[in-house]
Formats: sequence, structure tokens, C-alpha cells
Amino acid sequence: MPTVKILTTNDWQLVATSSQVFIVDNISSYNVHVTFNSSAPSADAAYHILAPSEALLRMGLTGNVYVRDDSGDAGVSSVVVTT
Repeated sequence: MPTVKILTTNDWQLVATSSQVFIVDNISSYNVHVTFNSSAPSADAAYHILAPSEALLRMGLTGNVYVRDDSGDAGVSSVVVTT
């Protein structure tokens, strides 16, 4: 299971595919948007908010995992993803 640090952007970024077990950990001081979808989500897609120091893991969740910056200032939020 590789572990990588990802700086988020204002656009949805794929961080884990539907076939991967994952942990997404918000290591920044800002909220991060997280959504699950079979393909790239639209800009107005529904999302969950991952607050600073919160983590999310696949437990029965389906779909690819996408993240994006919530601060309106791309690159200040970051997550660590292990797949």
C-alpha cells in the first residue's frame, strides 16, 4: 500500500479507484471536499467535508474517490492517501 501526499486544487482530483482499499487523511488546517463517483464529477457534484485531522477509509463505499480544495485558495489543503 503506497502512501502519498497530495496538494489539493480547486478541481476534483482522483486519489483512489473503485477497486482500491484506501485511507484519506486531511493533514492540512483547511477542510477538503470528498466525493465518490464512477467518473470525474461535475464542479457542482455533491460532496462530504473532511475537516482537518479527520480521515476516511473504504468500508463498503463504492466508486472512485475524488478530493478538492475547500479553501478557495488551491494548494493550501493537502491529504495523505494510502492505497
